[in-house]
Amino acid sequence: MRIFICSVVPNELILKLNAPQAPNNFCFNLIDNGAFDKTYSLVPPTYYYDGNYDNSLISYLGGAKDQNKFWKSLSAVLNNVKCAWKVRKSDAVWFYNICAVNVIAYIVIHFIFRVPVYTILLDHTPSYSRLSFRYYVPKLFRLSLGMISLSLRSPITHPNFICKAGVMAKEKIQPINKQPKAQSLRFLFSGKLDAITGFPLVLGAFKQLPDIELYVSGLGEVDIEALKAYPNIHYFGYMEYAEYLELYKRVDVCLSLRDPQFEENLNNFPSKILEYFSYGKIVLSTINYPELRGLILQSALSVKKVLLLRLSV
Repeated sequence: MRIFICSVVPNELILKLNAPQAPNNFCFNLIDNGAFDKTYSLVPPTYYYDGNYDNSLISYLGGAKDQNKFWKSLSAVLNNVKCAWKVRKSDAVWFYNICAVNVIAYIVIHFIFRVPVYTILLDHTPSYSRLSFRYYVPKLFRLSLGMISLSLRSPITHPNFICKAGVMAKEKIQPINKQPKAQSLRFLFSGKLDAITGFPLVLGAFKQLPDIELYVSGLGEVDIEALKAYPNIHYFGYMEYAEYLELYKRVDVCLSLRDPQFEENLNNFPSKILEYFSYGKIVLSTINYPELRGLILQSALSVKKVLLLRLSV
């Protein structure tokens, strides 16, 4: 059996738990399209909920209601050991990222049970302190038997390596119905609303562009009262995914304004870019992603015309 170990939450709980949507989308694109025989999700101990959401494809390990930090930490450790025991006879195990939530399972499965382990690098925030767990994460990736990375720019290398910018289900790809008119372009910014994703940059710019509409959706600290002075900026907060997709009908250009100076942005590829392309949207980016070279020209996403621009930050 081929096993997948990740840290997703049930899709119906994403909004309730304030969990990030993009990792769930990526993992469930793999799970729902049969990439693995079975998935185990080591739910981060910061998330807790009632109910059993297991099914034939995925089992969730975590979600305890206990708020005591010690018991939550102990529960997370026990869930790692439980997960390792369940997959000990598997033919191969794939880890979605290596982090504090799953590292015990990684070590036990790979080095004690000697199961072949492979890794998928979605993102990583580096550390140069030997006292930090993140300092050792690149070495753990290299100790796996193979690695898929979403980024060609990552300094984390592996002799058995392939880059895949992301995964999109064919049924999610939409045809292009029209070309936007330059005088009525409407913009979308979505995701984490912080400096790493460039939110302060876009907010500052559109405050000076009162005739151009900006739609904003995502998690982060936003001064809603202050935004009332800018009627061209529409803030929707963190939305249900189905409602968020409805925003695509209202916009022409999607913004990906990650600061290239942040090291975190070397180790990932914004999966939202592929989603924007799949809906036939123009993407305005601050980073020229080599991961996309040839992808659009080969019409891999059935998108005929895409405009990818590079800005100076």
